[in-house]
Amino acid sequence: MKNGRLYNGNNGDEVAPAQKKLNKAEWEGKAPVVNTTVKE
Repeated sequence: MKNGRLYNGNNGDEVAPAQKKLNKAEWEGKAPVVNTTVKE
């Protein structure tokens, strides 16, 4: 619960007082791009 809103801990969706899906940020769906020559 934060600021009177209840959130689902598994996915961040708002549960109460209104049901809303969490807006996904642009960076959450993509893997990082390797753009260096450093070997791991």
